[in-house]
Amino acid sequence: MMKFQCLTAATTCAFALSVGAASAETVNLTVWSDTARVTAYEAFDAAHDDIDLNIVTVAPPDQVAKLQLALQGGEDVPDVIFMADLTHVAQLSTRRANYLMDLSGIIDQSVVDGFLPNALSPCQTPDGRLLCLRNDLAHFIVWYDEKLMTENGFDVPATWEEFEALGHAAAEKGLIVGTGKQDAPLLNFLTAGGCEFGFPLGNDANVLTIDLSGAGCVRAAEMVDRLRASGALSEHGPFEPAFVTEAKEDKLLLFVGSTWFGEHVIRPVYELPEGRLAASDSLRWADEAQPVAWSWGGGVFGGYTESAHPEAVAQVITWMTTDIGLQSQATTMPADAASSDAWRDRIANDPYYARDDVYDVMKRTADFGHPYYAGYRVDFSAALVKIDGASNAPLADKLSDLEAELKNLARINRYQLAN
Repeated sequence: MMKFQCLTAATTCAFALSVGAASAETVNLTVWSDTARVTAYEAFDAAHDDIDLNIVTVAPPDQVAKLQLALQGGEDVPDVIFMADLTHVAQLSTRRANYLMDLSGIIDQSVVDGFLPNALSPCQTPDGRLLCLRNDLAHFIVWYDEKLMTENGFDVPATWEEFEALGHAAAEKGLIVGTGKQDAPLLNFLTAGGCEFGFPLGNDANVLTIDLSGAGCVRAAEMVDRLRASGALSEHGPFEPAFVTEAKEDKLLLFVGSTWFGEHVIRPVYELPEGRLAASDSLRWADEAQPVAWSWGGGVFGGYTESAHPEAVAQVITWMTTDIGLQSQATTMPADAASSDAWRDRIANDPYYARDDVYDVMKRTADFGHPYYAGYRVDFSAALVKIDGASNAPLADKLSDLEAELKNLARINRYQLAN
């Protein structure tokens, strides 16, 4: 018997679906899901007679609060959870909310080694624990309109310096190369320049380095300021109606966005016609050998450290992230290498894209994913939005205030500071 429940902030619903009589050896697990992964959990349940899943959907913003209540009450604690927000990994692995199981001694090392480079950085702690497995990759690459590039005689940039020059040239023609407002793209600009928003020092996950004063960090912020001033970076966020209108009016030349941005935003929201969208590598600074790319999303699966069935928990998590049949049909780039290669055909053979190398770009640039993209008890995005949105002053002039805000949040969340 597979039970299915739906829990949101305002409603609770439940129904039961018969899938055959359970044997005496059947393991029963409760799993928490967002709505997008319910079908995948159901597929696991149908394929495994020895494990029955009680699937509970929980709205991602409610997840931590509901789980903390369950832990305090000692009831209804899920054996497996999907975390769309990586800050939850940090929030659920503290002494006060010690939920996440260390999977390093349960999941075979060959499975771990099968993930793409840097894919598991949000899951691996400095002291060697493995708290989750990654579902999908979401590092930043360059999405561009090949038709607009060709018509205007522009070259696709390979460096941030070339990106800035292109942005100013595009602005003169009424075109934009992204947003100067949304938090995740701004984090990518800044971390690519070397801004340290709160990264672990050595093997201690509770000691952070927060430093936004370095020359590279300032250089990145000043680039954003110049592109904002010229109009190359829109003053609107990429999901705001004004930005969508600009994109639909053929004013979006390029967007440095996540691997999912083309399929899930440019295609359905901006409605860019077939045969125009292409992708190129993450950008690097001219004086650096390779790029460093932040990510925008990429969910993870974790398990309950006190589950009565740790082996079954590991089996669910492993299957959900590495089953090729499941992941090859995913809508986002799988983090598991073998699954990702199978997923490639779906993208490479899609006539929507101007070129057949979009997946190759995604996979190649996975090597450049930021090694400190992970879950922290400090919300970098919230701090950036607060400080940058407080005034119209140049971003470079607000770095000291942003650093102070981050350090204050780190102390509140019981981190020690290395500087």
